[in-house]
Amino acid sequence: MKLRPRRPPASMRKRVILTLVFCALLALVGRSILGDRGLFEVWRKKSAFQQISSEVQALRTENASLRKEVDALQHDPQSIERIAREKLGYARPGEITFVFREDDPTRTASTSGD
Repeated sequence: MKLRPRRPPASMRKRVILTLVFCALLALVGRSILGDRGLFEVWRKKSAFQQISSEVQALRTENASLRKEVDALQHDPQSIERIAREKLGYARPGEITFVFREDDPTRTASTSGD
């Protein structure tokens, strides 16, 4: 007579299978939240994308402003004259320019008590 190995009861097999399925689901959920492409990483990437998008928009605005300034300097003599007067201190022949210097706040505070 041959002896057959004892098989665990059906309820025990169901428990083992359910435990394995639960562990697999738990691992999948954990990976979907914490993994390389998980929920937290998606949030970080979305935040970085929004920050970069706002930087790009600011740079586009600045580029448009600079393009207008370049165009004005290439074609508008008044713009060239304004820059020459403001930044270089130029004046037309016969004009008198006045240069006002700002007082040093530390100097005026120390001399006011004299």
